[in-house]
Amino acid sequence: MENAKSTTPQQLSKPKVCAIVVSFQPDLPHLLALLEKLKLQTSTVLVVDNGSVARQEIASAVMALGVHYLQLPSNIGLAAGFNRGIHWALQQHASHVILFDQDSLPTPSMLRQLLFAEKQILTMGLPLAALGPAYVDVKSHQMGAVIGPERWFTRRKYKPDFAMLIEAGYLISSGQLIRTSVLQKVGLMREELFIDAVDIEWSLRARQQGLRNFVVADALMQHNLGDAKLSIGKTEIALHSPLRHYYIIRNALLLCRMKHIPWRWKVVDFLKTVRRFFAYLVLCSPRWQHLIWMCRGWRDGLLGRDGPAQK
Repeated sequence: MENAKSTTPQQLSKPKVCAIVVSFQPDLPHLLALLEKLKLQTSTVLVVDNGSVARQEIASAVMALGVHYLQLPSNIGLAAGFNRGIHWALQQHASHVILFDQDSLPTPSMLRQLLFAEKQILTMGLPLAALGPAYVDVKSHQMGAVIGPERWFTRRKYKPDFAMLIEAGYLISSGQLIRTSVLQKVGLMREELFIDAVDIEWSLRARQQGLRNFVVADALMQHNLGDAKLSIGKTEIALHSPLRHYYIIRNALLLCRMKHIPWRWKVVDFLKTVRRFFAYLVLCSPRWQHLIWMCRGWRDGLLGRDGPAQK
């Protein structure tokens, strides 16, 4: 990791936003395009690489842009990668962190819109956890839906419209702007989840402490939701690798075991997980591999086994 001079808290009269990008086997041109955009919007940018094979090439290209770089010896997961970056940002006395994975691309005004909305929300005295942008899926070119807080046994979906501020049940990790003071109150990401549902768990934990999450509709980014996407009626299903489907099913069940997750969320998500299992089984190939990994996900989730998948 490149050394950097730390600033003092007295220098934080205006927001000091640290962008944290966690990468693993990235498409290097896309990663560099993301970093170029973040450099223009944030105070500092850190790439945390999760043990990519081409680590030397990535390190050279990233540091040539003047971006800080932290190389991890192996893939310790998205949550742990974010946490390493957050610890670094705290050492730099950052006022905010904005989290990204390697598959996103913000518009030039995204951070400015998020900070403007944050100022409005705090002025109104609302207890704020985090803000996120609206996003356009790069494959479908459709605006991603915002999942609202659960109401009884349903979760309302909202399509963002210009200048809207929408309360969300949870925010996706990428593009999420969080004050470091909130992270110190709520805590960091749950590393045992490894990759999937890390954002959901943190958002629900913050809500359990009385804080609220919002999507800012005129803050925009592009985002890649999955390997493929299919539409069945009004329902869109993002399809992934067999290993990713393992994490999706396992971590949904692990969340059901957590005391701070609302019971209504648990009921809805358990039923949704059952539907996902059959949808993935029908729609994905090779079907046998998906079946094996999903069954492992059911087994490990019900037994409370977390961390990286055991291959």
